[in-house]
Amino acid sequence: IKAGAFDALHPDRATALAETDALTGLGNRLRLSNWMRQPRALGQPFALLYMDLHRFKDVNDTLGHAAGDHALQIVARRLQSQVRAADIAVRLGGDEFVVAFDALGDAERLAQRAHALAEAVSQPFRVDAAACELGANIGGAIFPQHGKSEAALLAAAERVLERDGLPGLTLRAVAREAGVSHAAPTHHFGDLSGLLSELAAIGFRRF
Repeated sequence: IKAGAFDALHPDRATALAETDALTGLGNRLRLSNWMRQPRALGQPFALLYMDLHRFKDVNDTLGHAAGDHALQIVARRLQSQVRAADIAVRLGGDEFVVAFDALGDAERLAQRAHALAEAVSQPFRVDAAACELGANIGGAIFPQHGKSEAALLAAAERVLERDGLPGLTLRAVAREAGVSHAAPTHHFGDLSGLLSELAAIGFRRF
């Protein structure tokens, strides 16, 4: 079959492959873009949680890149288990993920979803003989309050994440300070609803 002929014969298959992260099987940035297109066009609310993994680098450096890949695959399955059919979980790259929730425009509900994701991600797992734990640093944004474009929403959620440690300005879930451990994880959460209210006040909608 000539180059491009398979894509022409199987456009749905080709699209699915183009929208899929090869390592984890989650969607990728293209799938997220396509998912956002309809609610944005219709003005329907949805919400994003932007997440990176706490202490993933320690697991990668201590146990090797194969173990790191395995950890990312486990995280992907756990994220997928937390979304409804209308929602989407994607890997942007590295240890960065986005979960988007259809028809969710309420900060309290988004905080609940963030808590559930953090709990799922932080459950211990094993790579060979090593017991591992990861945590999640999480930032959130709601359409259209905190951005009307894809780039604006992702930027808002990421900047929320980066404001860790400022009261009312982030939601964070951290397993513990050790990336490889036998100890049970603990979690620390900020005030996401307060954060989302403040986002509009400090101009995130101008992105």
